[in-house]
Amino acid sequence: GGGGRGGGGGEEDDDEADDNRQMSGFAKMLPPAASVSGVSVVPIEFDKDADAHIDYVTACSNLRASNYNIAHADKHNTKLIAGKIIPAIATSTSLVTGLVCLELYKLVQKKPLESFKNGFVNLALPFFGFSEPLKAPERTYKDQVWNLWSRFDIDGKTMTL
Repeated sequence: GGGGRGGGGGEEDDDEADDNRQMSGFAKMLPPAASVSGVSVVPIEFDKDADAHIDYVTACSNLRASNYNIAHADKHNTKLIAGKIIPAIATSTSLVTGLVCLELYKLVQKKPLESFKNGFVNLALPFFGFSEPLKAPERTYKDQVWNLWSRFDIDGKTMTL
């Protein structure tokens, strides 16, 4: 009976009750907090040549693939993909960091807006495109000039909509 999440009751209430029962069951399976208080978690380095790492990544990616009706990957494909991801992450991260640092130099030197650049990069093509950012349009409301980047300070007084 009664109104659940959708207000219609019935099946949604049953689903919510079932979810709550399952979550309670999962919570009961957890060890008491006192028994894990001394446990420390240590990160490990991913190694695409370690069979245990590839097995884990393959299992996780195939679980996700099942959720989204995507074709599953075997261990060989996972290893090939993993071997390409790490260098791609390092390359793209260093590229973006370099571009950001160039813009920071301009900011510190108080250069005009026209000297700044927006960068668009696609390493797969490869494509590097740059454009000048536009000044945010300004608006006025009750003698207050503001734009998309303006900051509003709230002084703690009660606000209503």
